Amino acid sequence: MFFYKAADAVAGPAVDLAIVESLTEMGFPVAACKRAATLTHGRGLEAATQWIMEHMDDPDFLAPSPSSASGKRYLFAQL
Repeated sequence: MFFYKAADAVAGPAVDLAIVESLTEMGFPVAACKRAATLTHGRGLEAATQWIMEHMDDPDFLAPSPSSASGKRYLFAQL
């Protein structure tokens, strides 16, 4: 017998909330700040700010950060 079971997606990297807060205080959108903090892999505020400045025109600039993307994965098992 085979079955599929939905499982929560594996959690992504932690977002540095201090960086997100600093960037939002500068006036950047929260989604972009979370994305910048995640995609710069904890290299600090300067790296996240630089990422934002370089990617402001990207079509996915305001997309959810990889760590906050929710979803399901399915496990396939044989009994």
